[in-house]
Amino acid sequence: MSCEVGHSRPADCCKLLLVTAPQVEVTLSTGEKVPLKSLYENQRLALVFLRHLGCVFCKEHVAQLRNLNDLNIVFVTLGTPEATEAFRKRMHSPHKFISDPEKKLHALFNLQRGGLAETINAHTIVRMMAALMRGYINGLPQGDAMQLPGVFLIELDGSVMWEQRARDIADTVPPREIKSRLRPAQQES
Repeated sequence: MSCEVGHSRPADCCKLLLVTAPQVEVTLSTGEKVPLKSLYENQRLALVFLRHLGCVFCKEHVAQLRNLNDLNIVFVTLGTPEATEAFRKRMHSPHKFISDPEKKLHALFNLQRGGLAETINAHTIVRMMAALMRGYINGLPQGDAMQLPGVFLIELDGSVMWEQRARDIADTVPPREIKSRLRPAQQES
């Protein structure tokens, strides 16, 4: 069940906090600087904000989404371009990555830092155990270990059509949800 905004959990039902994507220049993991708009002007974009590069949930999320290589998914990390590109290659991701070590893009999308309650709770412990059992191991934080993730789906005109701001560090959007929200518009063209 979801609300008209598209939140998958009734507790999240509210107005979108961000209506339009900011018009800013971003740095890709390759070091290239591009307007954020260039990443969504030809097809809908899933902008996936990760936590630090050692995060087990981030590794798992990138691995889950790398098979959706026909979709316009761009990850945002807190690492330097060099560290982010090394991470992208290690994760065998076909998607683009944005390097945001100063958290400027995170701030523009109003993504918050968590506290102890968002870092260690029943949900994060269960998810951590599951990720570990699937072979994902936490590494040293390369970025802010308290940063919460989020996903924003952006239309061709820059409007934010759907968002999910994580409630805790393990709160990620399932690949099927990203796929179902991106694919319909991409198949129309």
